[in-house]
Amino acid sequence: MNTTRKTPRRATTSLLLALVGCAKEHPPSAAPAATSETAWAPCEASASSDLRFERAPSGTREVTAAWLARNRCGVHIVDVRELDELEEGRIVGTQWVALSDVATMAERWDRSAPIVFVCRSGRRSARAAEQLEALGFRNVASLTGGLREWIARALPTVRGALDGREQGARSITSDAGITQLAQRALASNATPHDRRASGPLALRELQARVARAGAVRWTTAASVLSAGTESCIDGRASEHVLGAPGGDVGELVLALTALERASGATVREASLDAMLLDYADSFGRLYWHSDEHTFSSVARSIADDPRVPREHKPTDARAAIAFVRRPPAGLEEIALDHAARVENVGCGHLRAMLEHPEAYQTRAALVRAVLGAVLRLSWRRPESVDLEVLEGEHHERAVLEVRVERPVHAHTRVPMVSPSAAGGGAFVLHPQVEAWIRSESAEFLAEHAPSLVGTTVELEGYTHEIQSIGAVQVRQTLQRLAAHLPAYEVLFHSDGTASVRLTRRPVVTTATP
Repeated sequence: MNTTRKTPRRATTSLLLALVGCAKEHPPSAAPAATSETAWAPCEASASSDLRFERAPSGTREVTAAWLARNRCGVHIVDVRELDELEEGRIVGTQWVALSDVATMAERWDRSAPIVFVCRSGRRSARAAEQLEALGFRNVASLTGGLREWIARALPTVRGALDGREQGARSITSDAGITQLAQRALASNATPHDRRASGPLALRELQARVARAGAVRWTTAASVLSAGTESCIDGRASEHVLGAPGGDVGELVLALTALERASGATVREASLDAMLLDYADSFGRLYWHSDEHTFSSVARSIADDPRVPREHKPTDARAAIAFVRRPPAGLEEIALDHAARVENVGCGHLRAMLEHPEAYQTRAALVRAVLGAVLRLSWRRPESVDLEVLEGEHHERAVLEVRVERPVHAHTRVPMVSPSAAGGGAFVLHPQVEAWIRSESAEFLAEHAPSLVGTTVELEGYTHEIQSIGAVQVRQTLQRLAAHLPAYEVLFHSDGTASVRLTRRPVVTTATP
């Protein structure tokens, strides 16, 4: 980490809140463990208090999938996904605790026991680890890349109910109720009611859903930066989100677009890699997403490329994900080429910027350059980039614009909303928090302006450009993706209650013969 540069206000806030120390290397990786079922019998040994986890540059202590495969019998593994997500598979010997219950359950846990949290992509597990650190636990970690990384390495998972052997000696707590609940739900293959809902969301239904326990999780604006909790507005996300179009990568494209406008110069693509390293050291993870449908297209695209040797041609979406995340030696530029093609970009916001750059007041070449720089960073430091691959189809029922009564600053409490709170999914935006984040981004990139565009920029004017272009880009994306949906403002009050009002009725189109 570069400790000599001046740290911007945003970075200082993030680093202090995350308690980030000097960056260290992860435990060394090794070849994946054996995948036979006999190699994964339940562990008899208890967890080892001698194990210690290293802190990633993002601030969270993390372990790789290979490390966990070697050491799983020496740690407690806690899966913090939602109950229905366990049907996708889980690691043998895990204990299930929903993320919303972690702090409560932790009151009964051994504070000296080494604990590794697991979720789908590594975002929720990182937050769980950070929650426990705040409670005084000093030996907790997150699985880098989550269960998706575990599966991508061909490490085994099991399906079905958690059994007594797995919950017995290795459980951090003897809370049998949780185990029984998981068993009943998994045995019945029940589908949550929320996932069956369809059709535009009505005002009264949204009011009831937002009031439900678990629909909202509170954090602070600064923690959104330090904990990597900024996500895209995509309604398929399975966790509580603070939504921004395109996630961190979309916001980075926006900030660089505004930098070009403010300076009158073009961003030097060769300077992006160094800037992103500094960004990751200061702020932690960069989030961006794609989906499995898109990676099926990526698989076909790479497989048809004559430059790719036959043994490295991906055969399905999962193989394409692995190819892009960890390209075979010598094929990195080919991975960049295919991942940045318009048809292979799975985020609707980023794809629209590539397809209609003028409408978004940006350049397609800049969007591709940012995608390439982020991918290179992910290869160099995987813990710094959170590429989430979403599943399923779009079934969003509304646009939710989440606001709070008070002005947003670093310590403002802000609500993170689960898209499923809308009963099937919603596009979730947080315009006040995003405005604050964009002003903080301006400070960071203004400091890097000489290397990025060859000149300095005036901060106030640059900040104005980010906010102005950002409003245009959000409007463009909502018009393209959600014009047929109602839009609601969800205003959270200081006492935690929320009021909901309709701000836009859906656009009704008449089919032509």
